[in-house]
Amino acid sequence: MQAAAAPPPQQEQQPVYAPPPEPAPVSGGMSADQIDRLKELAALRDQGILTEEEFAAQKAQILE
Repeated sequence: MQAAAAPPPQQEQQPVYAPPPEPAPVSGGMSADQIDRLKELAALRDQGILTEEEFAAQKAQILE
């Protein structure tokens, strides 16, 4: 009599992880990154490096 064949060894499944969530909007629908960039621009404007018009143009691009 022949012995029953042992079942093939099972492969261990690797867990599947979901990608990390997008950063949550902070205030007014802006992300923390947008707020940081606006603060940097405001500092440059306050130092006289950017004009009010340049600041406004950059701000509009960030908020798009």
